[in-house]
Amino acid sequence: MSKLFDALTRSLLEKYPADWLNQLGLIHGEPVRVMNSDLSSVTAEADKVIRVEGPQPWLVHIELQAGYDRTLPRRLLRYNALLNVKHDLPVHTVAILLHPGADGPELTGVLRQQSPDGRCRLEFCYHLVRAWQWDTEAILAGGVGMLPLAPLSARELDQIPIIVERLKERVDPAAVTAEISELWTSAAIMAGLRFPWELIKHCFGGITAMRESSTIQAFIEEGRRKGLEEGLSEGEARGARRIILRLGRKRLGAVDETVEAKLNEIVDLERLGALTERIDQVSSWDELFAQN
Repeated sequence: MSKLFDALTRSLLEKYPADWLNQLGLIHGEPVRVMNSDLSSVTAEADKVIRVEGPQPWLVHIELQAGYDRTLPRRLLRYNALLNVKHDLPVHTVAILLHPGADGPELTGVLRQQSPDGRCRLEFCYHLVRAWQWDTEAILAGGVGMLPLAPLSARELDQIPIIVERLKERVDPAAVTAEISELWTSAAIMAGLRFPWELIKHCFGGITAMRESSTIQAFIEEGRRKGLEEGLSEGEARGARRIILRLGRKRLGAVDETVEAKLNEIVDLERLGALTERIDQVSSWDELFAQN
């Protein structure tokens, strides 16, 4: 699955480099262009390298990390030095952590090393970004190339339906062009990186591009299998219930104590997922629970 995240995020970086650098606060209107990030002479490849033009050109190296890697700071140092030597330009290295699970005590934004006697020292500073700490409103109001990352900034599961509705204001949910399909697919998969797919897929159900995407269908199958294997934590169950209540109020009407009590009894991922899928197929809360 990490290869899927790599492919999607690299594609977004390739097509919308200025949007990413604007979100990171690194440029203010300067022209940019994506460069070849291949460092094959040492069998290494950085995720993406962008050249910022101007009187004094410089490079931005962006590395995206979905899983934990305690060696990440050393890898960033390696890429930084190799890119500097290859292009003879200053390099600003950015590490974007896509999931809290990728974080760790070693990731501070600074790598320090020294010899045993202290005479030889190295201090390498890198730009560390935790995507789940991004401001959701800033992403939704920013460049189109950053929109698929909005779900990463969700603090709680019940924020995903709100984010999806806001995305529909920027990206046509009925269109099936290659660009729009990629944007919606990427947004859905980013949401699936934060929360179990069984609990969020209903939020993307009315989007035409999702039905046309073979990538999302493969992700759905893997997400379902993984979710059923792992089950739900209590926190995820609460988030799932909030989504069901939010969607149900629009379709089925007011919620009483009986409905809430029935929902609170359900902690199984498969059952909660089935409820979200059935909301559009029933006309009352009683009917929703009757067949679940």
